[in-house]
Amino acid sequence: MSFTGTVVNGTVVFDGPVKPPEGSRVDVELSLDGDDIGAPPEKLTWEQHLAELRATHEEVLAGRTRPVDEAMEAIRRKLNLPPFPEDER
Repeated sequence: MSFTGTVVNGTVVFDGPVKPPEGSRVDVELSLDGDDIGAPPEKLTWEQHLAELRATHEEVLAGRTRPVDEAMEAIRRKLNLPPFPEDER
């Protein structure tokens, strides 16, 4: 059997409604393929999701954003990543 998940606060959280048998021994292989971007999103109701979108839209309309290049550079520095190739900017 093979399961996929994400580490959240040091614990593997499986994708979907997966429940391996209690007491099962597992091997964990860290995937570094670039597709894994962190913990799964919070479970929001439709109303909560719309409220988040509306709030984000208001932030954009009010000009409380920053250029994507600036944000990506901050992420790169925070995670101690090498400089981005010119073609990815």
